[in-house]
Amino acid sequence: MVDLFPQSSAQPDLQNRVSKELHDPALSHLREEIKQVMLPLLIRIFELKAAAAQATASPSRLIQAKQEPIDQIAEKLQQLLKDLHLLGLFCQSAAVQATKALDEINKETPCPPPL
Repeated sequence: MVDLFPQSSAQPDLQNRVSKELHDPALSHLREEIKQVMLPLLIRIFELKAAAAQATASPSRLIQAKQEPIDQIAEKLQQLLKDLHLLGLFCQSAAVQATKALDEINKETPCPPPL
């Protein structure tokens, strides 16, 4: 995980100001949307994991549920991994750009002399 606000003795006011800007309503709304998408996705992944375990286990006469073929489960999981990788790239890119912006601000703002 990228730490967007590394601890530094220089410019605590800057960190507080940037932190407050990140709590704007648009980002709050985005966080809620991400939760609404990611929680069901995580549940779906656990369901697919359980289905894969059931499909690869030896047959049981006690469980007569309809099972998806293991290759279909694998396809779905592979597509989910691709989608999550792409989402991760977007998040990583945004974090890199935010870090670069903070670095530029820190370069331009003189640090107070040490005591």
